[in-house]
Amino acid sequence: MRKLALAISSKLAVMVAAENNLLNDKAASSTLIINTLAIKMRIK
Repeated sequence: MRKLALAISSKLAVMVAAENNLLNDKAASSTLIINTLAIKMRIK
């Protein structure tokens, strides 16, 4: 039982980490888009 619980918790940890990475990627890309838009507005 303990091995099963460990396996499940480690899988959950991996899934959470993957989701956090996805969220971080989305945030990074959105800030990139905002930055490029701001730069374009400054150029105009």
